[in-house]
Amino acid sequence: MALSANIKSELEKICGKNDVMDQDFVKTAYSQTMIYNNPVYPDVVVLPETKEEVSAVLRLANANKITVTPRAGGTAGPICVSDGGIIIDMSKMDKFLDFDEGNMVFTVEAGITVYNVVQELRKRGYDLPLKGWYAVPQWLEPGQPDMAQWIIGPLDWK
Repeated sequence: MALSANIKSELEKICGKNDVMDQDFVKTAYSQTMIYNNPVYPDVVVLPETKEEVSAVLRLANANKITVTPRAGGTAGPICVSDGGIIIDMSKMDKFLDFDEGNMVFTVEAGITVYNVVQELRKRGYDLPLKGWYAVPQWLEPGQPDMAQWIIGPLDWK
């Protein structure tokens, strides 16, 4: 089921015309991830740049009972719960916002890459306790800390 022209127009008002895409080649590109290869096609892809835009997209989708799936790097899967709906590509929201050194907590936007987080932390003399390929979290490896430890685990000094 394709979204109505009215919904697309509302999304364009929220995110801008260039950040709302429904061309077939875009939907095909977003239909799979590196890991999950059963294509599932969205009706539209939006690329918000602010939390206000994300909120507005979610309000519009909720009011119209449209499925929404967030996406960052596309390295995990599956993409959509079902064919259709909106994919919110978070890649434009890629900022390292804050680092509370006293509590060893940092705040980032949803689209930041692990690589960029590591680079920001290294500027401050810290590193993440990751091993191997950054896209494979430690909690997937046998004998490693659980997901909560991976997310909030201790930062290591260089």
